[in-house]
Amino acid sequence: MCSVLSFGAMTPGLPGSLPPSHSLTSFAGLSEVSGKDRDSGEPLGSQTPLEATLGSELTLNNGSVRLGWQARFAKSFDKQGDDERLPGYGLHDVHLAWQLTPAVDTSLRLANLGDKVWYRPDGSLGDGRSLFATLNWQW
Repeated sequence: MCSVLSFGAMTPGLPGSLPPSHSLTSFAGLSEVSGKDRDSGEPLGSQTPLEATLGSELTLNNGSVRLGWQARFAKSFDKQGDDERLPGYGLHDVHLAWQLTPAVDTSLRLANLGDKVWYRPDGSLGDGRSLFATLNWQW
């Protein structure tokens, strides 16, 4: 059994600071997952590091183009069932999305912009810099 503590906030851009066809949205969140032994009811402790997420997205051209940034920051973490301490990390992603038509959109995302070495909660190596491209067609 796992419980998740999470919160976030969406804040629109400052009124009058951007042309009417543009908008700026920002968000922040904090999360941590902890567990409980089903048989004994004893807490298992934290299953993931405490992680903060921040981001912002600029919408242009009445919403047809979006440019954004997201960052994840995690503190160092004691891996469950092991004496190993995993280092904290800070990862930055950027994305660009374009609504070509009402039925077709495309996007590019560059994840882990700084090619930072980081570890998942299970101790496995996280992904290095990665480029993702999508093309969606809805009919």
